[in-house]
Amino acid sequence: MKSIKLSIFVLLLGSVAFSSCKKKGCMDPDAVNFNDAAKKEDGSCNYKPVITIVGANPATVNVGAEYTDAGATAFVKNSGTVEVTSDLSQVNTTQTGSFNVIYTASNSHGSSTATRVVNVVLGQSTYLGNYTTTDNCDDLGFPHVTNPQVVAGANSNQVKIDNAFTAIGGTIIMNISGANVTVPATSLPITVAGINIGTLDFSGTGTMNATGTQMTVSYDWNRTGQLPAQGVCTVTYAK
Repeated sequence: MKSIKLSIFVLLLGSVAFSSCKKKGCMDPDAVNFNDAAKKEDGSCNYKPVITIVGANPATVNVGAEYTDAGATAFVKNSGTVEVTSDLSQVNTTQTGSFNVIYTASNSHGSSTATRVVNVVLGQSTYLGNYTTTDNCDDLGFPHVTNPQVVAGANSNQVKIDNAFTAIGGTIIMNISGANVTVPATSLPITVAGINIGTLDFSGTGTMNATGTQMTVSYDWNRTGQLPAQGVCTVTYAK
């Protein structure tokens, strides 16, 4: 009986000794001082900030528009929030491109960074405004005005020029997709003193430059009725 009691005592003593020999340390892999050899958590874990970007990423802004950043937040586990600084110096809204906003947050255990991509694109607001034009068009067959105003069209993918032609008025519709411009086939009646003397039929394609300051459109036109004529010409619109 004494032998049995002694054996149990030895087993218990060995178990306590084994338990006390377990290596203690930080067992959280998200911590900066994570110890993969630790077998027992000792509450020593330290953390650097984790940054969360607020709003869309990537973000989109039109050429010529002002970019307003939505910011970011940073949180330290078991500690709370810390300040986030942002660097917007790379963002350039004067031309198309992709730019980065860099966020940084720090504490005594390290620094973290995060990046938002800002895509600067050509949108409807970029196209709007007053232009002057140069062209190689027939002044009688395709009498495009020299100082047109581009205004918003029926939707966000469309702009238009009202009173687009001298003497006969009319509207040019432009469907836009980024830098690409498409003028759908249009038939414009030509009237003199209320009498229809023919039509001006036209369509076109073109592009806007990367800074949103110059648009070039090639028109294919055909004038019917009195003084018939047809041709292809290019109009360059500059802000």
